Amino acid sequence: MFIKDLINLVNTNGFFDFTIHSFRKSVVFFSKFLVFAFVFMFFLYIPTVVSFSSYFGHQMEKFNSLSVSGNFSVMSPVYFPERDSLLVVDDTGLHNKLKNERFLITKDALKYKFFGQEYLVKGEEFSDILKNQSNFAMLFSAVALLFLPSFIFWAYVFAWLKYFLTILLLASIFFTLFDLTHFRNRWTIFFNISVIAGIVPILLETVSTPFSTNYLFLIVQLVGIDVYLVPLVIHSILIVVFGFVLHYSGGKVGSNS
Repeated sequence: MFIKDLINLVNTNGFFDFTIHSFRKSVVFFSKFLVFAFVFMFFLYIPTVVSFSSYFGHQMEKFNSLSVSGNFSVMSPVYFPERDSLLVVDDTGLHNKLKNERFLITKDALKYKFFGQEYLVKGEEFSDILKNQSNFAMLFSAVALLFLPSFIFWAYVFAWLKYFLTILLLASIFFTLFDLTHFRNRWTIFFNISVIAGIVPILLETVSTPFSTNYLFLIVQLVGIDVYLVPLVIHSILIVVFGFVLHYSGGKVGSNS
């Protein structure tokens, strides 16, 4: 249904039909489209994910010295979390082989799985990480991959809030401006138009993020969320264009607020 709705937007009837969608239906469409955009962005990030090891190796070259030391003792294996553990800590010898967990810290080494293969970092190697750079670059890559799903989830949540508020704000602004003219229409219609107009700037940002967003001209950064000038301008222009198209094509389905 989502793909069908997306394709239908390129023809006049599909566009008009979308403008009279309910608020809830448009929000659902926007949410699904953002998932689609994130999946596309993730595929563009694959080369970066594959080169995690090289990236961490390059970053470690910037250190003059780097080491980690620590002692621990447990009465029995410690599982994090208790069920479906990702990390097990044990120096008793009761749990000294990797099973379903991703990481295992024993008295003598740190063992972990990365893309189905088992790796080992000996305890003494932590005293000089730079000397054992390749081993630790692989370890850091495994840790980064472990947290990647959580990062993607929260990135989606923040992106959803950012784009939804942008769509809401621009819809309200242009509803107010158009309401001063004979091109006035219902607020829900301007919201729907704003959702349609948001497709291009959302794709532009998500496609650019894996490479560079410098050309989008950062306006402000709020709570780690970047707001760019170019997508806002494109979004605004498309709302105006679609507003006029809706009016002059006879698709005006409402009058006043």
